[in-house]
Amino acid sequence: MGQRYVGPARAVNHALQLLNEAGCDAAVIDLKLGGETSEPVALGLKERAIPFLLVSGYSREQLPAVFNGIRALTKPLRHELLIVELRRCMGQSARTTKERAGLPVY
Repeated sequence: MGQRYVGPARAVNHALQLLNEAGCDAAVIDLKLGGETSEPVALGLKERAIPFLLVSGYSREQLPAVFNGIRALTKPLRHELLIVELRRCMGQSARTTKERAGLPVY
């Protein structure tokens, strides 16, 4: 997609370290990172107003509350759907950045 990516992170601590050190405009996270859930990563992304997608084999009802309202893609993941949703996230990220800077959003 012409974007630079950071990762992958295979543990929550590593994901949070990447988020703190490198930052990002949008993220794709799996519910499970090793033996942990990615809930702390989702909270960190939400605190920074960074849009993200969740990838999971779990049903919506099985997801922790932190993922309410977050677009979830199911496994097996379709590559073309991931691209469409990432583009949506990137557009959402640009909008959020403009809003924080007090710039007009069209």
